[in-house]
Amino acid sequence: MRTNATSRSRRRGTDPKLSMTPMIDVVFLLLVFFVVTIEPVDILAALSVARPQPDSNPAPPPDPGELITIEVHPTGYSVNRSWMGFAEIRTKLHHLGAISTRPGILVICYMDSTHSQLIRVLDLCAEVGFENLSVMTR
Repeated sequence: MRTNATSRSRRRGTDPKLSMTPMIDVVFLLLVFFVVTIEPVDILAALSVARPQPDSNPAPPPDPGELITIEVHPTGYSVNRSWMGFAEIRTKLHHLGAISTRPGILVICYMDSTHSQLIRVLDLCAEVGFENLSVMTR
């Protein structure tokens, strides 16, 4: 039994080590191979996009004189520099919307005003049907 114990201890020795360097080299070689041999596919050329036909009667741009400025202040609203309550703005915009939905609407929102005030004005413009809306902050 002694001989078996000594032979086992001799066989055990140090654990074998597996070197990672050749594996990493092979991975990089494969990566270089695939990058060099890849054939790029133009995805945009294969897309089938139906583009709208040009409008035969394009709507004329709004007259620059037809600009309605709505200012959203922290304390209230003004339309073309005239202070109004929200109910008055609703009446005025419905009146203007009955005449034309083409005028340009510029909504100027001041930094101190709340988001809900701006949303109320934008919802009102959508309700009336105004098409040319711009929003800016001060």
